Amino acid sequence: MEILEHYFLLADSAGEDAKSFWELCNLFAANAVIKTDGGETYSGREAIISFFKNFFDTNPTVRHLWDIQKTSTGFKTNWALICRSIAGTYSAQTGRHLVEIKDGKIIYLQIISH
Repeated sequence: MEILEHYFLLADSAGEDAKSFWELCNLFAANAVIKTDGGETYSGREAIISFFKNFFDTNPTVRHLWDIQKTSTGFKTNWALICRSIAGTYSAQTGRHLVEIKDGKIIYLQIISH
């Protein structure tokens, strides 16, 4: 569960701090998968780096509230997110992540927006 706490804390600074960005990306295993609620799948380190780069290039300032629950296959997080875009506009979203962790790395993260 500690890795998920770290994930959210790093995500809150990764758009404004390169060190946090790379630490966030390094929480994922080399062959990890991210699935978005839009149907996109990002597999492997380079695709995951690209996913986060695109997100933070558009939304450099983000803040989360979250909770973490253990499930039979990993973890479920409930979250709320507010973003300030590069243009200075704000957006808010809620959702959850379904997460699997192996050997101290995130191997699967599914994003489900509400």
